Amino acid sequence: MFLVMALLPSPAPGNDLGAETVPSTTSAPTTIIVAPDATATTIAPTSSVATAPGHEARYVVPVGEVEPEAKQLAADIANALTTYEESDDPTARFSSIAGAAGVELLAEAGEPLTHRGRWSRGRVVYPQLGGLTNERVSVMVVTRQTVGLGSEPEFTVVRTLDIRLIRGEAGWEFDALASAGGAFDSIEDLALAGAVAANPRIEMPDSARLDILGGEISPILLELMSDLADITPYGITVMATGHPYHVFETGRVSHHTLGRAIDINRVGERHVIDDRGPNSATRALVQWLWEQSEVIQVGAPWDVDGTGRSFANTVHQDHIHVAVIGPNDPTWVPAIGDRVWEDLDADGVQDAGEPGIGGVTVRLFDDSDTELGSTVTNAEGKYEFRDLSYGEYHVEVDLPPGFMVSPRDQGADASDSDIDSAGVMAQTTLDPREHDPRWDAGLYRRASIGDRVWEDLDGDGVQDAGEPGFGGVTVRLFDGAGTAVASTVTDGAGAYTFANLTPGTYHVAIDLPAGFVASPRDQDSSDAADSDIDSGGAMAQTALESNENDPRWDAGLTRPASIGGLVWDDVDADGVQDPGEVGIAGITVRLFNGAGTEVGSTVTDVDGEYDFAGLTPGAYHVEVDIPDGLVASPQDDGADDAVDSDVDVDGIMASTTLDPGEDDPGWDAGLHPGDP
Repeated sequence: MFLVMALLPSPAPGNDLGAETVPSTTSAPTTIIVAPDATATTIAPTSSVATAPGHEARYVVPVGEVEPEAKQLAADIANALTTYEESDDPTARFSSIAGAAGVELLAEAGEPLTHRGRWSRGRVVYPQLGGLTNERVSVMVVTRQTVGLGSEPEFTVVRTLDIRLIRGEAGWEFDALASAGGAFDSIEDLALAGAVAANPRIEMPDSARLDILGGEISPILLELMSDLADITPYGITVMATGHPYHVFETGRVSHHTLGRAIDINRVGERHVIDDRGPNSATRALVQWLWEQSEVIQVGAPWDVDGTGRSFANTVHQDHIHVAVIGPNDPTWVPAIGDRVWEDLDADGVQDAGEPGIGGVTVRLFDDSDTELGSTVTNAEGKYEFRDLSYGEYHVEVDLPPGFMVSPRDQGADASDSDIDSAGVMAQTTLDPREHDPRWDAGLYRRASIGDRVWEDLDGDGVQDAGEPGFGGVTVRLFDGAGTAVASTVTDGAGAYTFANLTPGTYHVAIDLPAGFVASPRDQDSSDAADSDIDSGGAMAQTALESNENDPRWDAGLTRPASIGGLVWDDVDADGVQDPGEVGIAGITVRLFNGAGTEVGSTVTDVDGEYDFAGLTPGAYHVEVDIPDGLVASPQDDGADDAVDSDVDVDGIMASTTLDPGEDDPGWDAGLHPGDP
């Protein structure tokens, strides 16, 4: 690594720093670049260039620049690389910069700058920082190179040289020439330049023009450049050619490499470094760039939004970096949308299977409540407003007839409903590159539930032909939490309905009329025909969806049945109640339904009698707990069911079916001490 020795003349008195000075009439010594431990020498111009023009004055970095030492060293290296005579040996020139070890690499990188048998005069236009860490720096030096033979110049080309420096013990040192600004030696091809390349309000290196003409620059960026030129003249330091392939000191491919970025070093007549006031033209331009939807990066002396799309650091104090979207990125942002849906359960959150509502009018308003436009949702309920400008907006939905508004802000923004009872959403600010698909509207329709209370004449739990409705029965509606929300009374046909309900979970219960009990529940495969109440008159919970009418909730009422009998001391153990044989008190008797489930128990009274009353008609059987020391008398040994014993040795009686209103008191049990 090598240092540029400060052997060049200081600026002449009266000359501004950074400005071009009048060249001397005699050839000046070539800039000398040597290793830190070498002896600095000066190579005098040879006589073969006596008719060539004198050397350009040294560029001097103005006071107040960022990293002035690095910029000055890079400017001196650029001048040395582009200033030589017809007879100079390029190898010797490159060796004086990079040393013997680095000459081959520098010769390869600097090949576009080398024109054997020709003289060259370099003039630094501006050195811009390209990247900066504590140990390394990239300086992008815009350099004008004029090449000629004898006394006549043949062509002039403006290049951007990417000169890399590394920090050594004595300061910044030369490390590498990352790019010489393109492998071309003529600007004649610029005759093919398009409108942007030829725009007189855009100052740029010829390497940038050839980038444009070679199709290396995104049309999106070119359009932005043209729009910017309509606002103000400006200067560019680099586009693709001449910029590092990767972002400095990273492995990320640069937007410049992809032809999607430019660096602007001048706005109007002032350099960015000199125009950083809060009300400056440069500041206004940065804001304008940030507001353009196609711009994805703005690096500048100011951070506009703090999101990373805009950023500011030391490197970007002397230029504005602008990158645009890629060819496959959306060009229609800012945009806002998203969906109007039927909220089947009215919970304010989009659930799987809930459909969109098509044909709903949606309107967009700005921050002054001025309507900017309207659209209609598609078949999936989707809507979108595109190609908007940066600013504040809100959306309103025209509520369709028959629909109600779901609860607002009940979940994540991407899935909940955002409209109030009037269909109005909250105001939001759209950034220039923002697509905000979070503005949804949940709507639902009212639901209903019903149906019929009837007298179940045969007590089978199924509505049969001819079984009449039961009018005047009170029916109550409960919500999912078990809170009563409504009540009604059945009409003359036994019908009832709860209408205008918000979708959700409900259950129905009826007040059982005196003298009636509930019919057996769920006795038919058709929910429309069977009875749904339990013994207490309550039905199961059900979930009503938007616009659902559920007429399946029926209640069969039947007249209650009863069963009973006698437990007696069968003294002669013949299984038949004889005169003088008395009942046994305190014996436990149990009742079981047709499924074998115990549904009741009692104890015999002082006369040995028991009774199960108020029963739903159906199949039952009775069991007697036989006390220790007693056994069952013979079963069914008599000809008369009213006086014989009906229990087996375990105390279990046969099953019987009770009809509505039936009282069956003939189920008796004879007990005796057994054999002595």
